[in-house]
Order: sequence, then structure tokens, then C-alpha cells
Amino acid sequence: MQKNMFLLFTLFLLITFFGCSQRTSFSNLQQRGNLFYKINSNSPFSGIAFEGKSTIGFKNGRFHGKYQSYYDNGQLQLNCTYNNGLEDGKYTQYYENGQIQVDATFKKGEMEGKYTFYFDNGNKYLEAFYKDSKEDGDQFMYSLEGDLQLKLDFKQGISKGEIEYYQKGILVFKRYSTKNGITTETYYENKQLKEKNNFKDNSSWDKYVEGFERDNKYSENPETLIISLSSYLGIRYSYADAFDGWGIKEGEFVKYLDNGKLERKETYKDNKLNGIFEVYSNNGNLKEKTNYTDGKIDGDYISYYKDTTQIKKQATYKQGLLDGEWKLYYKNGNPRLKISFKDGDVEGECITYYDNGNISYKTEIYNQKCQNSEKYNENKEKESSLEYEENSYDFFSNFGYISHDNIEN
Repeated sequence: MQKNMFLLFTLFLLITFFGCSQRTSFSNLQQRGNLFYKINSNSPFSGIAFEGKSTIGFKNGRFHGKYQSYYDNGQLQLNCTYNNGLEDGKYTQYYENGQIQVDATFKKGEMEGKYTFYFDNGNKYLEAFYKDSKEDGDQFMYSLEGDLQLKLDFKQGISKGEIEYYQKGILVFKRYSTKNGITTETYYENKQLKEKNNFKDNSSWDKYVEGFERDNKYSENPETLIISLSSYLGIRYSYADAFDGWGIKEGEFVKYLDNGKLERKETYKDNKLNGIFEVYSNNGNLKEKTNYTDGKIDGDYISYYKDTTQIKKQATYKQGLLDGEWKLYYKNGNPRLKISFKDGDVEGECITYYDNGNISYKTEIYNQKCQNSEKYNENKEKESSLEYEENSYDFFSNFGYISHDNIEN
């Protein structure tokens, strides 16, 4: 008797449940505010709505339960679950060929955990991590062939511009934070470091993001930051200051040849050259060396003939002005030209030489006036002496021995 009563009670529950679970075409529903109703009904709809093979559950007018939609060819397009109007649980979207397009998870309407977007060939396109629907963690972008293309950091929906950019799976650009600011690195295809630069703060990245958000706001087809960044880097990645052209240079800037040898080294403070400045030849020999203070050349300057250790030029500067002897040498090491400067002006002897080391011309200049000049042949014999008018300094300067081209080149 008790057994029969239990069966009758169970049967009653099943009849009640299925009887109350309505099924209707989605076209018979209409949305009023945030709720769905059957047409000509004042009660929020509860039950299952269908359109072709696609079905979705409702409870009190809100999406509730499993939602499945299909392509016209019968292939599953979307499979997810709602709880009282909010996406909750596994979310999977498919291409028409059956490959997964999106794989994600929701929790009470917020994206949570790993999000993956795939190409229709099955390879990953994007991989990201979310917390409360905000990017939180590293994001990755891949090429159609499956190679890692871009890595970008996020924390609580904000990126600080820590970037790794790849070409054909090889790292070619890197940007990261340090205790002193921002460092950028570029690499050759053979993985050798090409440039390493330092910047005082992250203001340039902030400006880039501001521009992205501004453009995205008015775009008909808004992009995610990582997709926009990929397009930008495709053009600019070979520049170490790809994002930091507006930035404040601070510390060492170094550039290398593809064989790993140093090509150039500069030092900055508050965006001005400040400290050692060096340039090297392809064989690693020093090509040029000087010092800067507050953006101006200051101290000894020396340069060498290409790929040799033979000195080409020597000079001394004081806050951007030549001050002391300026010397030019032949490739055989003998002096070619020597000029004395004081506070940027020629002051004292100006001497030119033959390549055998003997004097060719000797002139004295004081207070921008040529005092006298002597000419010699290659055997040290004096050939002539000259006296100048008061304005002859300009003529002598333009003659070529102490021209700007000679001094700077």
C-alpha cells in the first residue's frame, strides 16, 4: 500500500512539472523591459522557447537553463547556460565547420577564468584571463599558423604596457617595467639584441592607450587593445622607441650589430644626452667617443678612421663650444691640421701639414684677426710670408682650413 502511494505521488509530481513546463516558438514571445512574455499574456514566461533546432529556457521571464543554437546545416553554433538571466558556467561557440570558435566560462554574468578564441582551422588566435569580466593576467595572440605573436599584461582591466612581440615565433620587441622606469629591447631575427633603451616613466604608454580608447569610442568596429597593438607593432616594432617617442629618455641607450658587437652607446638624463657617448665600427673598434653634459658636448672628443685604431680627429669642448686644440690626422698617423680654440672661437695658431708631417701653412689668429701667415714646401723651406688686413679672418675661415665642415667632419 505504501509502495503504491509513493508511485502515485511521484507520478503526480512528474505530471505537474511537465504540465507547467511550457514550450513555445520564440516568435510567440515579446520582450517588455528586461523580461519576456507570451504575446497577449501579462505573466512573465517560464518554459522553453524554440526556433528550429535552437532552444532556450526561461524562468519568470528571464533566460534560465541551457541555451543551444544551431546553424542552418544543423551544426551546433552556441552552447551555454543561464541562471536567472545571467550567463553562468561553460560558454562554447562553434564555427559552421564544427571547430570551436570561443571557449569561456561565466560566473553570475561575469566572465571568469580563461578565455580562448580560435581560428577556424583549430589553432588559437587569442588567449586571455579574466576576473569579474576584466582582463587580469597575460594575454596572448597567435598567428594563423600557430606561432606566438604578441604577449600583453593586464591587471584588473588595465595594461601597463609590458609587451613581448614576435615575428614567426621569434621575439623581436620587448617592453617592461623596472624600478627606474621603462626598458625597451629590440632583437634581430638571429635573436641577437639590437637595441636596449631606458625611459623615465610610463607616460608614453598612457598616451597610446588614451588614443586607442578615443579612436575606439567613435569606431563602428571597435577593437580590443591587443588586436590594435598587433597592427601598430607590425609597422613600428623595429624601433626601440615604438611607444616611447614622447617619453623621457633616462639612462643608457645601447645599440648592437647583428653579430652581437656594440655599435653605439649613449647616456641620457631628463631626455638630454648626459655622460659617455660612443660609436663603434663593424669590427668592434671604437669609432667615436666623447662626453655630454646637459645635452651639450663637454670634454674630450676623439674619432678614428673606419675599422682601424688610427686617430682621425681630436678636440676638447666646454659646454658645447670648442675650447683647446682641435686636431685632424692623416691615415698614416701624421698631423693634417691643428687649430687652437677658446670659448668656440679660433684663438692662437692654425697649422696645416703635408702628409709627411712637415708644416704646409702656419697662421696666428687673435681676437678674430689674422696676425701673419707663413707657407712652407714639403722640405720645410719657407716659401712666403703674408700679412693680413683687419677683416682677413673671415676670408681665412672661408678658405677651408678652419671651416665648419672640417671641424665637424
